[in-house]
Amino acid sequence: MKPIIIALHGPPRSGKNEFVLLAQKELPFLDHFSLSSRIKEVAHKVMGAVFPESLKEAQLPSLNSRSPRDLYIHAGNFDTFDPGLWAKHTSKEILASNLPSEGIVAVIESVGKQPQWNELIQNLSAQFTLVLVEISRPGYSYTDNRSPIVDNRENFHLLNNGSVEDFQKLVKELLNRVSSLDIDRNGVSTVVDLPDMMRPHQPTIIR
Repeated sequence: MKPIIIALHGPPRSGKNEFVLLAQKELPFLDHFSLSSRIKEVAHKVMGAVFPESLKEAQLPSLNSRSPRDLYIHAGNFDTFDPGLWAKHTSKEILASNLPSEGIVAVIESVGKQPQWNELIQNLSAQFTLVLVEISRPGYSYTDNRSPIVDNRENFHLLNNGSVEDFQKLVKELLNRVSSLDIDRNGVSTVVDLPDMMRPHQPTIIR
């Protein structure tokens, strides 16, 4: 079986970064990649300043009373000219990394659009098994140019109720389930001892 990469998708503030931190507690050698990191690099270079995460939502005078999050959303729109732009950069970074040859080896954060997911599949599926995980949280929705991703391979949907303790349990359960996936040479997923596992277009909802 090829090494597994989990790709995270979901609205802003749904818990994608928290998922990474909790997953790395369970799997200390888990690598982390993010489509948004390259967007932030571009935005910081253009503005000539770096904004700490603690100010991400703050309205700053240097940004004409807009927030760094607003800046990142606008910078992300460079992919209007190439819908898979940020995923291409992330794919190259992953392929250049010396990742382990088995198990869950990495998480890709902030896969925000269908073309990005398609680009990751095209560039990485020969060497890795990609598992899409959508995270939702009550009260938080797709407010920018992101939208739900449609996929016909195995995927999961995590329901984050805002409790760190509950979410930690969900992340641990998801990692166990993903580790139990068996992908044959044709890319068809079967499940070991998990009768409630999802089918294509019907993601497993873990709540």
